[in-house]
Amino acid sequence: MLTSVHIKSFRGISGLKIDALAPINIFVGANGSGKTSALKAIGMVTTPGISRGKSIFFTPYNA
Repeated sequence: MLTSVHIKSFRGISGLKIDALAPINIFVGANGSGKTSALKAIGMVTTPGISRGKSIFFTPYNA
């Protein structure tokens, strides 16, 4: 289970850091605020084979 995520320079997200992910999370925001982009970024590093030709850097660490 992911406990935190840091997204940098992905789609419309210049930088996003979430430190307290729970087993179930709800993303709420206005249209175009980056909810789907955040979920796609998380999906790209947690689902094998979805890189779409872009470099993905995933650095697991224990907090």
